[in-house]
Amino acid sequence: MAAARDETGRGSNFTHSIFACFSPWEYDKSAMSSFLTHLQKKWQSLKASSVVERLARHSRVRLFLVGGPIRDAFLGRAPVDWDFAVTRDAVSFARKVADTLQGAFVLFDETWKTARVVYSEEDEKITLDFAEMRGKSPEEDLGFRDFRINAMALDLTTGSLLDPFDGARDVEEKTVSMVSPQNLVEDPLRLLRAFRFSAELGFRISVETEEVIREKAALITTVSAERIREELFKILSTPHSAETILSLHSTGLLFAIFPELSPTVGVSQNEYHHLDVWGHTLLASRELDVVLDSIDRWFPEQAQGFRDFLAIRSHLPILKLATLFHDIGKPHTRTRDDLGATHFYGHETSGEAISREIAERLRLSNEEKHFLTLLVRHHLEPGFLLRAKKRGELTRRTLRRFFRQHQEKGMALLLLAIADKRATLGAATEKDDWKQMVALSGEMLTLYKEEIKEEEKIPPLITGKDLITELQLTPGPKFRKILDAVRQEQLEGNLRDRDEALAYVEANPALLSGPPLGESHL
Repeated sequence: MAAARDETGRGSNFTHSIFACFSPWEYDKSAMSSFLTHLQKKWQSLKASSVVERLARHSRVRLFLVGGPIRDAFLGRAPVDWDFAVTRDAVSFARKVADTLQGAFVLFDETWKTARVVYSEEDEKITLDFAEMRGKSPEEDLGFRDFRINAMALDLTTGSLLDPFDGARDVEEKTVSMVSPQNLVEDPLRLLRAFRFSAELGFRISVETEEVIREKAALITTVSAERIREELFKILSTPHSAETILSLHSTGLLFAIFPELSPTVGVSQNEYHHLDVWGHTLLASRELDVVLDSIDRWFPEQAQGFRDFLAIRSHLPILKLATLFHDIGKPHTRTRDDLGATHFYGHETSGEAISREIAERLRLSNEEKHFLTLLVRHHLEPGFLLRAKKRGELTRRTLRRFFRQHQEKGMALLLLAIADKRATLGAATEKDDWKQMVALSGEMLTLYKEEIKEEEKIPPLITGKDLITELQLTPGPKFRKILDAVRQEQLEGNLRDRDEALAYVEANPALLSGPPLGESHL
């Protein structure tokens, strides 16, 4: 029988045999044996296994496979990384493993004595993480871990499972439960990580754990931006992350991470909207999940292109962040005219500036920062195109300019625009507006695939190096605007060679200042 839990959630018996830790209603013995046997065979199939176990014997240390691999084995999932607890000298042990395997060694934290080894095996990157045990026993070490589903260990010497906190029961019940409140406080990133595990595994967070997260939410501000970003990106990479965003909001974590969103609460809008700015933002995030689920049905010919684009690096989480931020500038631009109508003129510009500040705080790469701010700044453009089409004023030249300016990132703008339309249900909004946006997007994507992508193969007339060496310009954000303007003129047949391109820049000093390219096109 599983050990009874005391008031701290700790089992009364620490060490369980491979079977004794499971009640009949959890896993039957044959199933549990099968899970762990499969995990051990998977480990033993790696060349690292003989190296690690031999070095452990020579170094006279004990090794335990801990956390994620055990949890994932019970879920029938292949291990992503191999996590080990080492009784002593974990960092030097990891370095020996790296040297023997001719792999890369990464020191994570000298204070906490954690390190990583990465090596290649049959064209696959294998990751081994080593951490020195805290406490006098493996059971005590497990007591310092974040959640019960991760507080299990497999003794590689005896094949025994250690499950002092009934982590297997939480796996069976699909629940993320803290080992102790103090463990969440010790590393406040764990407050956010609870939601990441919930999103990735489809588990619920226990009531007690959620209460502690709500109470300690402000501590997330003490965590480095890079660590927060990594957890956020993992959450936003899951299929239905809008529900997790809502949960982050309900516990106070979301506004602790992004205080810039707080002013959107309660900001009423105009007759095109049925919700305040924050309500619309949450609904747009949910609708984006719907749009992403519907790509194959709505865009059968372009679906693979969407999938390929969203699979690149951080494209998907950046798109979802942009959806969260697309109206973040509205509280700062809200006005009412003499007739009492509400306007948000320039909210996209204000939102771009706010999003840039957030991107810098999260330490996004330059490419990620550009992508995020582009989506926020230009999220209205597809809607402008739709209006022009309804008036019979949409030209092929305008559509080509849209994709010449935004290139493949225009696909993300279209997805965001559809979600935005689906979340805009005020009395003045046409009920099938979003369907018309889908239809227009399909036409635009066909044009992009058949014509614009072919143009992308044509080499540019000038580069940033030419602006520096020939025109003595200083590198900066204006370079992108200048090069985009030259590119458009080139593709429209107005510029034929390098000399004409440089002359065009010299003859247009407005390119060095003013609004970004495309502001006046729509």
